[in-house]
Amino acid sequence: MPGDLDVRRLDVADLGSVRSFAQAWTGDLDILKTGLDEAKASEL
Repeated sequence: MPGDLDVRRLDVADLGSVRSFAQAWTGDLDILKTGLDEAKASEL
């Protein structure tokens, strides 16, 4: 899939985390993948 990749922390069980993620995000969001552990995220 062409384009940019941005990995950010998001805990969907924590409303504060969701709010922080939403406030910090700018631009379009085409795909949101959850369940990615830190080991896999470091490979990206």
